[in-house]
Amino acid sequence: MKPVKDMSFLDLGCNIGAFTIPIAKLGRRVIAFDANKENLKMLATSLHLGGLDQNVTLIWNGISNETKYVHLVPSTNNVGGTKIEQSDMQSPIDNENNIITIKLDDMLTQLGSGPFFMKMDIESHEAMALRGAVAFFNEIDVRYIMMEWMHYKDTEDKSEGSFITDFLFKNSFIPCRISDSKELVMEDAYSSWPTDILWIKKSL
Repeated sequence: MKPVKDMSFLDLGCNIGAFTIPIAKLGRRVIAFDANKENLKMLATSLHLGGLDQNVTLIWNGISNETKYVHLVPSTNNVGGTKIEQSDMQSPIDNENNIITIKLDDMLTQLGSGPFFMKMDIESHEAMALRGAVAFFNEIDVRYIMMEWMHYKDTEDKSEGSFITDFLFKNSFIPCRISDSKELVMEDAYSSWPTDILWIKKSL
């Protein structure tokens, strides 16, 4: 973040703010999404106590490839973690475990201009989110994407992981290690890639 003075941070799956808070302390603009309202309540309190409210926009939504109602399933071994499941709902009901997902393509005016560093930690829903982000990557200047990869390793079904790698490669991103930005070999995606990776725009 530091070398690019005007870079904003897009936190998809912000949880209680492990990344949002320190980036906001740098004085950067942060747009933070989470599907879990309780996470956002705690994060809002932390931001207020730290005097960081003015730097951060919190959005209570899941990210997907379409606008639809979904059911939230809290994780049993990841405090604050929430997975999205399909729902047959056609209209909202009074239940905090049912929310609306939105497409990144529909958020272009709210996000404003880049450049952006994007973090994706949305519990194996990354491919679905990218399917709703075609216009987003055409119009928003995303320089870096930090992403969990552990959900796509050592699985028999490689379709979701392959979609992610193909989509980001076509959008001029290369996979790298977070620790030293060393480029990863695409053929090793399902064997030796680390659990978290950094996609870097080729033009950088």
